[in-house]
Amino acid sequence: MVSCAALVPAVAAQDRPDNRFEAIVELTQAKMKEFSVPGVALGIFDQGRITTRALGVTNVEDPIPVNDHTVFPIASISKTFAATMVMRLVEQGKLDLKTPVRTYLPEFKVGDESVAKDVTAWNLLTHTAGWEGQVSSPERGPIRSATSSPP
Repeated sequence: MVSCAALVPAVAAQDRPDNRFEAIVELTQAKMKEFSVPGVALGIFDQGRITTRALGVTNVEDPIPVNDHTVFPIASISKTFAATMVMRLVEQGKLDLKTPVRTYLPEFKVGDESVAKDVTAWNLLTHTAGWEGQVSSPERGPIRSATSSPP
């Protein structure tokens, strides 16, 4: 549920009363009801602690209660989370979109060494990193090189 869960012990929400977390739980429950969502797993990482809460069931056909270990397929929503976190780092001055990724992750590697050396966070976020494997059709535009810059 939370990618860093293995690094930091999870704390059940009831073990650490936090009005902010309870407000998030209440809002989540209201939205679950409004949008007919059968189950949700919440996880908040704050000041070195993870607080979790499992709500509802995995699905309506086979209603198994959601727990801290329930795996939900998140698909492309992870792109939104990753981009949001990257832009938060940009706002904080901790990351520059035009700087090569290796400045921050020296061990970054892909099949083409020249791409790995020059690729930037901008390239990764905009799918313009320059390596083979464009999934979209040609009418969506050519593959841009790893040195393509933000507009």
